Amino acid sequence: MAHRRRWTEAEIEFLHRTYPKYPAPEIAKYLKRTPAAVHIYANRLGIRKPPEVRRKILMDNLASKRKMPRHIKEALGFYDCWRGEAF
Repeated sequence: MAHRRRWTEAEIEFLHRTYPKYPAPEIAKYLKRTPAAVHIYANRLGIRKPPEVRRKILMDNLASKRKMPRHIKEALGFYDCWRGEAF
């Protein structure tokens, strides 16, 4: 089993400031930790992303997945209803 590095006060403060706004993989690169470690520790600290940020991250991830069925994209609001065009 790998040795786990303790979280420093500076890392915890950084996590409090950045986790609500930025994706975990970006934070993980800066902290030299895994995205899973960032998610888990933020959860332990009770830090949450606002719904609008979670939705933006989801939409960014979905935009790169072209093979998702159209009805799922429509249900998620991926298409502009009145024009029928992709965002």
